[in-house]
Amino acid sequence: LSILPPVAVLAGLILCSFATANLSPTIHKTFDRSTVQTMGCSPSRKADPIAPLELRGGGPAATAEAVKTAPIQLKASVILECNNLLGEAPLWHEGKGKLYWLDINGKMLWEYTPSVCSGGACTRPSHKSWPL
Repeated sequence: LSILPPVAVLAGLILCSFATANLSPTIHKTFDRSTVQTMGCSPSRKADPIAPLELRGGGPAATAEAVKTAPIQLKASVILECNNLLGEAPLWHEGKGKLYWLDINGKMLWEYTPSVCSGGACTRPSHKSWPL
């Protein structure tokens, strides 16, 4: 154990504690470092004792609050059939209320407007960019 970096040891402790918990990837909680130390973990950086430490992707932490909280059940459904296999750069435009993203393989910019449940590709092959 003495050869492992402190970050690896902390990650291992957190993962082991979540392995026995009721796993739910939808529960996310931000803890300050003093709370994490109270839970029996020690953060690897001590320079900033009040920096937030976010534990994500596991189950609820071993706190009284987490024991009272039931896991959240979410359902997913397709809202826009776009068949994008490789994309990046999702961008929410607050003024227009639209979500934009790039389809890398199709070389297209896509948009979706949740308020009217509509969306599609913005095709402009003669341009290298799209004004938003």
